[in-house]
Amino acid sequence: MNKLKTALSGKSFKYGANAAILTVIVIAILVFVNLIALRFEWKLDLTKEGAYTLTKETKDVLNQLKEPIDVTVLLPATDSGEPIAEKIKETLDQYAKNSSMIKVNYTDPNKNPATIKSLTDKYDITSAALILEKGKIGKAINPDDIYSQNQETGEEKLNAEESITNAILFLNSGKTPSAYVIEGHGETPLAKAVQGFKKDDYKTAALNLSTAEIPADADLLIISSPQKDYNASEIKKLDSYFANGKAMLIALDYTEKSLPQFDTFLKEWGVQAENDYVVETDKNHYFQSPLFNIPTIQSHEITSRLISNNVFVLIPEARSIKLLFEDQKGIKATALLKSSNKSFGRTDFTDKSLQATATDIKGPLTLAVAITRPYNDKTAKMLVLGSSHITEAEILQMGQWGNQDFFNGGLRWLTNSGPSVSIKSKSISGEKMAINELQSVLIALLVIIVIPLAVLIFALVVWLRRRHL
Repeated sequence: MNKLKTALSGKSFKYGANAAILTVIVIAILVFVNLIALRFEWKLDLTKEGAYTLTKETKDVLNQLKEPIDVTVLLPATDSGEPIAEKIKETLDQYAKNSSMIKVNYTDPNKNPATIKSLTDKYDITSAALILEKGKIGKAINPDDIYSQNQETGEEKLNAEESITNAILFLNSGKTPSAYVIEGHGETPLAKAVQGFKKDDYKTAALNLSTAEIPADADLLIISSPQKDYNASEIKKLDSYFANGKAMLIALDYTEKSLPQFDTFLKEWGVQAENDYVVETDKNHYFQSPLFNIPTIQSHEITSRLISNNVFVLIPEARSIKLLFEDQKGIKATALLKSSNKSFGRTDFTDKSLQATATDIKGPLTLAVAITRPYNDKTAKMLVLGSSHITEAEILQMGQWGNQDFFNGGLRWLTNSGPSVSIKSKSISGEKMAINELQSVLIALLVIIVIPLAVLIFALVVWLRRRHL
C-alpha cells in the first residue's frame, strides 16, 4: 500500500499523468475541429489574385437569379490530369455555394460520348468545356474562354468567372443581337471581321447593299476597311437604317483609295478619316514598332472598365480620325483613344522614315470615336475605329492587352445589349523563388544536417532529464 502511495505521489506519476491529460485534450480538440470542418466547409483562397474567389459583380448577378440554371461540365474527371478540369471545379463550387439556382452536373466525355454528341449537335459547336442552360436557351463556353497558358512564360490564367457570369446574363436577357457585315466594296471578309465577337453572343451574316435591303432584325452593321466607294443608293439605305435608332461599327485602315461618297457620309456624323498612317515616336506609347500604338484611353462608358483596371489597348497600323465637331445639332462625337503629342500622321506613303515632315499631321491624333445622333425620338450610334486590326487573333491571344474588353464594351454600347461584366483574367501560377548556388547549399545543409541534429539533441536532453527523475 505504501509503495502504491509512493508511486502515485512520485514525480514520474505526475509527469506521466500530465502527459496523458494533455494527450486526451489534444485528441479532443482535433476531434472537435474535424467535426466542425465536416459541418462547415471552410476554404481559403491563397492564390495571389484570388482566382477562386467570386467578385462582388458575380455575387450580385447570382443574388438576382429567379430561375434555375443548369451547368453541364464536359470535361474529364478531376483526377484525369487535365489541368482545366480541377481548376474549373473550384470555381463552379463557388457558384453553387453562392446560389441555389445554379445546378452543376459533370459529364465525362470519355465515359459518355453519346451525351456529348447530343449536346454539341444541339448547340452546333465542335468543342466546349461548359454548357449553361435555362429552359430551352443554352450558351456554350469554350476551353480557351476559361483557361489559358502562355507558351513562352508558362504563366497560367483563369478567366472562368467572366465567361460564366456573362453566360448567365446572356441566358437572362433571352435575346441574341444580329450583326451584318457589309461586303461588295473590298471590305474585310466576314470571318475576319467578326474575330472579336464571342461565339453565340451575336448572330452574324454577310450583307451586300447593292443587291439586298438591310434586314429588319439588324441590330448592328459592320463596315470594315472598304476599298471601293459606296453609291448614292447604298448611302440612302444606311441613312434609312439609322432613322430606326440602329448602330454601326466602322473600322478604317489607311489606304490611298479615294472614297468621296463614303467620306461625305462620315462627315455628316462629325468625323473625317485622314489619309495617313499613325507613327508613334514616344517609346512609352508604342509596342515593339512605332506603328503599334498604345494610345491614351479617354473617359467614356465604353472605356470605363479599362480605366478602372489600368489596362491598355494595342492599335496596330492605325489611321487617324479627325473630329470635325464634338456637339452639333444633337450629334455628339467623343474621342476614345488618342496617340501622344510626339506622334504624327504620315501622309506620304512612300516616305518610310520615322521623322515628321511638313506635310505630316501633328499629334496627338484620335484613333477611335464614339458618336450618337438623334432621329426623332430615337438615338442612332456609330463607333469608328482607326484600324481593323484591333481584334487580330494574334493580339487577343497575347492576353496582356485590353483589346477584347474594349471591343466588347463597344459592342455593348452600340447594341444596348444589356448588363455585362468585365472581370480581369487571374493568374494561378505559383510564385517561383530564385536562389543562387550558395543559397542552395545552405538550404541543403539546414534540411539535411542542422534540423535533424537539433531534433536529436532535443530528444537526448529530454531523455537525460527523465532518466534522473
